[in-house]
Amino acid sequence: MSIVKKKMPEVTIYMYGSTPPLPGDIPFDYQHLGLLGLQECNRLYNRCEVGLCLSASNPSRIPFEMMAAGLPVVEFWRENNFYDFHDDSIMLSLPTPESLALAMMQLLNDAEQRRTMSGAAVQFMQSRPLTHESQQFITATNHILAGEQPERGNHTPTYRRPAIVAPSVATQQDVLYAISLAYSTRLAFLPTPVRKFLSQCLQFVRHIVSS
Repeated sequence: MSIVKKKMPEVTIYMYGSTPPLPGDIPFDYQHLGLLGLQECNRLYNRCEVGLCLSASNPSRIPFEMMAAGLPVVEFWRENNFYDFHDDSIMLSLPTPESLALAMMQLLNDAEQRRTMSGAAVQFMQSRPLTHESQQFITATNHILAGEQPERGNHTPTYRRPAIVAPSVATQQDVLYAISLAYSTRLAFLPTPVRKFLSQCLQFVRHIVSS
């Protein structure tokens, strides 16, 4: 966000949540809106140009809310996000500050791309109402309580675009990380122990390259 604000000082950055950052903790100008209800979030998303969410494990609910409101979203290009989003409805970036900033600025500078993503995101979310997540959780819980194996989700990546990478700062390790993620998604059909072993091998190679 510091990079975006430095290169595009006219951009207004909004944050929200229960606890505002302490003075001096955030190195750029922003507006903290405090706790927001669902409708207040929707109004915020409607007046913004780009939404940023960083899901490092399972996908957060926030990008889905932003997409339902028609807000173009930038997220992490990680395997956990390859199975719940589609190519046209979101933009996934390599998890580095420079690459995330590049993705946001690309959208901020391209109104046509924002309109295309907004329409695709709304269409994508029409079949995913707020009750969809709750019903999936209830169904999985009932299977577990009954001693049954919960239904497993989709194993085919639905997001296939390459990561947004800031070329001027992409290191050899960054590129290897992106390749290893792409490679691992193609092995989704393999048993979990085999996938874990291959993932450990890739991590070992990355460590050797970076050392």
